[in-house]
Amino acid sequence: MMACSFTSLKFCMDVHRFIVSCILIVGVSLPVIGLFICVSLCISVGACLGTDCTDVNVLPSLSAAVSDEQPQRSVWMTFLLISSVIRLIFMRTIWDIYLHVFRKNLKADLSSMIRFQFIVAILEVIFLNLMGLFPSARLYESHRNCLAIFVLCSVIFMFCDTWLFSLLSTHTSSQSLQSRARKKRSLCLIYIITLIAISVCYFVHTTYCPPYVYSLFSLFEYLGIIINVCYQYYVFDLIIRVPLYRIFGMCDNSEQDRIILFETIF
Repeated sequence: MMACSFTSLKFCMDVHRFIVSCILIVGVSLPVIGLFICVSLCISVGACLGTDCTDVNVLPSLSAAVSDEQPQRSVWMTFLLISSVIRLIFMRTIWDIYLHVFRKNLKADLSSMIRFQFIVAILEVIFLNLMGLFPSARLYESHRNCLAIFVLCSVIFMFCDTWLFSLLSTHTSSQSLQSRARKKRSLCLIYIITLIAISVCYFVHTTYCPPYVYSLFSLFEYLGIIINVCYQYYVFDLIIRVPLYRIFGMCDNSEQDRIILFETIF
């Protein structure tokens, strides 16, 4: 077991940072990798391009690509579960980092807001996995409801997180935190625009069913997934500065320990 002294923290930091960076990159990128594998397999066999009103499509939706076909479904669920486990393991430490950073810079108690935000984040992960467990071809209503809750949670989380960092950027001279706030605002705005585009394409497809609109819907759906993944990276990459032994609880987990540790790295 590694000691939690200040000297050992400095000695091990570079190794810890590299390991955590690798775990984080794997965790956030797996859904995108799974998306492209499943879509490529779907297109190669041409089994999921048709809809109930037209076969003139070049791209499948994610739901169609991973619904019941193998190996797409197994690939997607495996990648998604691994990514979700990594996010949930990291989430407690990120929660602590948020509490420390906002308390230090704003001199205000935002713990309730931060707690709400991360409860929503946990719900987002849960319903994302439930959406994958319910194939749209056989359990359409359950799949649709989980998708709606997942999207709602993702929007609420981004709004809360963007608001917090926008507030933080006005109370700190840290260029890093100000840059992070700008990136989060941009990603949140693009995500909302993408969701609107998805909704419009879906409405046009279900109402008029013109050729290729479903493919456009699918393209915006892919973009929304990628934007969400990028946003999650900017939430979790703060953890790169935290030693691996702290993330997995291999040291004193007291409030005083967390304060001393975060003061040395933030």
